[in-house]
This record gives sequence, structure tokens and C-alpha cells, in this order.
Amino acid sequence: MVNYIVKRIGQAIIVMFLAALLTFILVNIAPGDPVHVMLEKRADAQTIERVRHQLGLDLPLPVQFFNLIKGVVRGDLGDSYFQRQPVTQIVGKGFKLTARLGLSALLVSTVVGLVNWYLRSGMAREMVRQAAYVYCHAGHFRTGFLDSRYYAACIRTKAELVPDFRNL
Repeated sequence: MVNYIVKRIGQAIIVMFLAALLTFILVNIAPGDPVHVMLEKRADAQTIERVRHQLGLDLPLPVQFFNLIKGVVRGDLGDSYFQRQPVTQIVGKGFKLTARLGLSALLVSTVVGLVNWYLRSGMAREMVRQAAYVYCHAGHFRTGFLDSRYYAACIRTKAELVPDFRNL
């Protein structure tokens, strides 16, 4: 059992490393420069270079990735480019609600699983399974419905479909 747990933890570490590497690569091959977006067009070349140095964007890519992994291991996720505050604070603001949502989902799934196990077969079990299926996918339907209403309202009022989040 201990070997299994160690193996799974090792696999999880490898997956997290590869996900971080893939994300890092995709962010770096995307067109544009975050410093130009942050400072918009009002900065001169010296200011851009100073900010690039402060953010560590003037370092070679392997060094940037190593610094990223080192910070994640220490619990330092860096500062947000646009909100200019630590990312851990930004993530922490939504953690309480996310934890409540996760625990309520765990509770509901445990109750449904126990009821499903107790019934074992028959029409009642199938009804519980279908109710659980509807419950699980209702969020996706609701989100899709709200998105379609949002896009319709944007088109009707000629508003921006993608809001500008730089001022948040």
C-alpha cells in the first residue's frame, strides 16, 4: 500500500511539473509582451527595460522557469501583472467559497453514492442515478444558458464581448 501511495504521489508531481512546463511554454510563445500591455504606450524604452528586469523577464527562459518552480515550491506565486498584488492573496480571496462548494459537492456525492449502494438494483436506483446525473450537469447547462444571454445582450446593446480586466 505504501508503494502504491508513493508511486501515485510521484506521478502527481510529474503531472504538475509537466502542466507547469506546458503553461510556461504557451505563455512565452504567445505573441505580445506583458510589459508592453502593463505600461501600454506611455512608457519609454528605459522604463520598459527596468520593468522587464524587475519582473525577471530579461533572464533566459530556463532560468525563468526554474525561478517559477522555486517560487511555487516556497508558496510564492509572484505578483499579478495587472492587479499589482501577490497572486496568493488573489487566490486566497476565492478559496473560502471554493472550499465550501467542494465540500458541499463531496457531501452530496457521498449521500447519493450511499443511497445508490443501499438500493443496489431496481427502478429506485435508476431514478437516483438519473437525478445525480442531472444534478452534476445542471451547472454546465446553467452556465451555457447565462453565457448565451450575455452574448445576446452584448450584441443587442453593441457592448464589448470581452471586457477589459486591466482595471480590476
